[in-house]
Amino acid sequence: MIVSEGIKFCRLRRYLFILTFGMGVLCASVIRANEGVGLDAPLKLRNLVSAEDIESQGDAQYQEYLSEILKKNRLLRADDAHFKRVVRITGGLLPFAQRFNDRAGKWAWEVNVVKSNVINAFCLPGGKIIVFTGIFDALKLTDDET
Repeated sequence: MIVSEGIKFCRLRRYLFILTFGMGVLCASVIRANEGVGLDAPLKLRNLVSAEDIESQGDAQYQEYLSEILKKNRLLRADDAHFKRVVRITGGLLPFAQRFNDRAGKWAWEVNVVKSNVINAFCLPGGKIIVFTGIFDALKLTDDET
């Protein structure tokens, strides 16, 4: 029994190695063919789902997540120092968002900060931003590093 599990594990490791190696070769060939990764050319799969649908789904997920956080009383208030800091930092970045997505100028941007040890932040389609206080508490970053 132990031997067969060991063989399965070895096969899995071999499969993962081949898959990882293959992906690396593919990425390297794409980068070499394009002489780097750029944001100028739109992806060919871009029109499979409309931007409106993606933004609508992002908003729905954001609202669902916020309601869960509110129930747990983990959402920072607007007068909290972490919240003010995040608003100040994102306010400096948002004017540049339209350079990468022409729709970003029309988004109703929202920023919220969640009390959590998680070291993470994310932005959903449509400009819905969540930042976790773990970024500040654990990493002790300056505004420029954040």
